[in-house]
Amino acid sequence: MQTHRFLSTTKLVTFKGRATRRSFWLMIMIQSIVNFTAFSVAGHATGYDGSTNFVTQVVALIFVLWWAISLVPCLAIAVRRLHDTNKSGLFLIIWFIPIIGPILLLVFFCKSSDLGVNAFGSPAADAACQQPARQ
Repeated sequence: MQTHRFLSTTKLVTFKGRATRRSFWLMIMIQSIVNFTAFSVAGHATGYDGSTNFVTQVVALIFVLWWAISLVPCLAIAVRRLHDTNKSGLFLIIWFIPIIGPILLLVFFCKSSDLGVNAFGSPAADAACQQPARQ
């Protein structure tokens, strides 16, 4: 089971090393599904009329806790993904440049992994099975 292997071997709070595109986008997908679900539940709990009640407050609290808990793992895998393309984790700062910053980061996140050892270490463990053999 690939997902179980991913969750058991992922370095959730490690900023050192490298992460493959696959592991990065899997983390983004999980985060997106949870966020979409939380927003949908919150929308149904309020009845879309903006009224608040106990259920709305509980859902909001759970969502804030999820966000706080998942912030560091998301930053860690983003930094490791940048390391995999031989870029410093400080490149995340360009997110704050309007329009161009997020687009540039998306390009970096989609870029192929560097083959072999780079300034940030050896390729991630499952990178070998993702790279085509060179002839």
